[in-house]
Amino acid sequence: SNDDLRTIAWSNVRLRDAKGAIIGSLSVGTDITDQLAAQAALERHQHELEELVAARTEALQGANAELSQQHQAAERRRRTAEGFAPILAALNTDQTLDEMLDYLTEHADRLLGSDASMIIRAVTPECQIAAATVPDEFLAPARSLCTVAMQRAAHAGEPAGFPLSELETTTNPALTYVSVLAIPLSTQATPEWGIVLYYSTPQQFGPEDLDNAAILQGQMLLAIENTQLRGRVADQAVARERNRLSRELHDSVTQNLYTISTLAEAMPELVESHRDEVAHAADNLRVLAAGALAEMRSLLLELRPIVLLERNLGELLQQLADGLQSRTHTQLTVSVVNDRVFPNDVQIALYRIAQEALNNVIKHAAA
Repeated sequence: SNDDLRTIAWSNVRLRDAKGAIIGSLSVGTDITDQLAAQAALERHQHELEELVAARTEALQGANAELSQQHQAAERRRRTAEGFAPILAALNTDQTLDEMLDYLTEHADRLLGSDASMIIRAVTPECQIAAATVPDEFLAPARSLCTVAMQRAAHAGEPAGFPLSELETTTNPALTYVSVLAIPLSTQATPEWGIVLYYSTPQQFGPEDLDNAAILQGQMLLAIENTQLRGRVADQAVARERNRLSRELHDSVTQNLYTISTLAEAMPELVESHRDEVAHAADNLRVLAAGALAEMRSLLLELRPIVLLERNLGELLQQLADGLQSRTHTQLTVSVVNDRVFPNDVQIALYRIAQEALNNVIKHAAA
């Protein structure tokens, strides 16, 4: 059998006499079977070790590549998060809707790397542009494509990107864009709104691009809704203030002016026969006219609050007291020490506190 085979290594030595003549030879045989087996095993182990090192090296390279990709993805997410931060900051500003839309188009271009963008208010019968960074010479052809782009995205209910060749049957030489990304911005208040981003180079819109577009979609919707809400709140505040001023005009100035008119009509008939009554009526006219003037000045302050910042607080309080005194026939005395103009927010706050306090006194004291 093979296990019985042995490998012998022979070495020959020539035998010589005293004169150097060869008289014979000596052969020595050494069994090297185990040595060869050990050498073969060592070579096998070395080969296996090299394969293991190569496999480990490949695995490490793969792990390093994956780690590098994860780091790059994390860095992209960090940059994306930083890119979205300005939109969140814009939520707390008092920009008008048009200002907000202009800001969003410019920010969308920077965030998603588009060459131009267009926010639209309606898709049909044609796109109504609310804001755009598309150059004027490209507006017409870009606008002609937005209806198809937005309808496809709206049908999917999420951002959708595609090459321009999918949207038109013939090439438009006036348009240099080759890819578009359409993002619906539909809410109950903005049912057909959306933004279309245009790219001058071919784009492969991967999952990360569409995820970023979806994040942008949510933040843009929030920004638009907040801006519209602030506008409605401001309109309601203006309407409430107008109603308040209208009530105060009716309750104070109008009544005073009506009384003045009645007294003025009666005075000519009384001037000859009732001089004392005429004198008293004239005094009433003076008081009523002064009160009506004070009330009107107070109401004008409400219409032009900047005046509150231009006059000393004592003067404002005296004018406020004069108006209330005329309206309620209550004796009011204003005493101010070291009268001056305070910082804007302090001046307005003190005036409003005094105004509310006096109104409460008149109301609850049944004056």
